[in-house]
Amino acid sequence: MADHPLTIGFARRGFSRSGGAESYLKRLAAGVVSAGHKVRLFTSADWPEGDWPFGEITRLAAESPREFADELERHRPRSVCDVLMSLERVWRCDVYRAGDGVHAAWLQRRSPGQGAVKTLLRRINPKHPALVRLDESLFWQRGARRV
Repeated sequence: MADHPLTIGFARRGFSRSGGAESYLKRLAAGVVSAGHKVRLFTSADWPEGDWPFGEITRLAAESPREFADELERHRPRSVCDVLMSLERVWRCDVYRAGDGVHAAWLQRRSPGQGAVKTLLRRINPKHPALVRLDESLFWQRGARRV
């Protein structure tokens, strides 16, 4: 048991039963709990109750990645957690697992070979600038203390 138990908050939007990030997160949470700490999950509505037996769940009303980041920010997770680890692009956290890479680099790799229509649709889709802005906050504006 830990001498000074911490509360570790985890942020993960969405749920996939076969998802690697979900499996990783559940193994990590089990280890944190077995080490004597508490965990809390900040997630969207689709995470099944039975797939998080480790601690509290805070469900955020958010559909898009940007809405999730905004809603997490409004919940002020650091007021109830000692450490916040995010597996999602958010505005700020203590630890960020960059499992999806850098969105701007992904966009650059996708552009060559794509037709003009697909490239145009990608440019006007509000999702892409939102993801780039979240990456900028985490990586370049030091919103993530550790990556």
